[in-house]
Amino acid sequence: MSNECFDVTVSEVCDVVSATSKDFNNERNIIMETDADLVPFDLDVPEPSTPTSHLGLSPDVIGRTATGGANHDLFDPEKLRVSQDFVGEAGVEKVHSVFPVRKPGKEFFMVCSGEEWPLLVAFIDSEDGKDFWIVVPELVPLVANEVSYRLLRLAVNRDGDAFLWPLKVLPGGQRNAWNDSAMVAAEEATTRWVRVTNGGSQYNIMVSKANYGDPKWPELSFSEILKLAFKDRIIDDYNHPVLQRLRGEI
Repeated sequence: MSNECFDVTVSEVCDVVSATSKDFNNERNIIMETDADLVPFDLDVPEPSTPTSHLGLSPDVIGRTATGGANHDLFDPEKLRVSQDFVGEAGVEKVHSVFPVRKPGKEFFMVCSGEEWPLLVAFIDSEDGKDFWIVVPELVPLVANEVSYRLLRLAVNRDGDAFLWPLKVLPGGQRNAWNDSAMVAAEEATTRWVRVTNGGSQYNIMVSKANYGDPKWPELSFSEILKLAFKDRIIDDYNHPVLQRLRGEI
């Protein structure tokens, strides 16, 4: 179904972001922050001085491990202790079982500027604001009074923890400082590491001067991210329990 189902279109959102950036630039104060303690460093790992087996163990170590010896104590703590260096160097692949949908916390982050992002969606929030569902466009005209709109932006922090930032979009060209400053921060974060803080009436935008390197984006497709983030939160049926509760049927 076409975007005519929405009270706001992607084009309108782009216009808002563009206008917001121009207006906000006259008032915003971007704070430059340097955190010397957080500058990455490299560890020099010496090359092994003795021949190693295909398991990474020298032949004499393999022999001692296999034969033990008369005085060998299998449960000697010092013989079981693993070096912290080994733990740090062990190969670990991050597996995503869920994908957070949240605002940025007290962290520096960047926002993806790929062609697929951002994504404008219709939302229904729970009464306490702690839960949410995406409504498919076909149902939006039937529940127009219940939905709000979000612009989903893919973001990642310095630790490589990715999340979807649901930026609120007000219908009918409405504006407020919180939404405007959040939009500007998201756009700023497409090229630089950014942190947002509570400025009382809007977000303050902090840009790091430290070189944090390139962001580590998740190796997931657009569709896979949405499935993980909203696997149980898609309303595609008029008789969905969430809509039935809103109509007082259950």
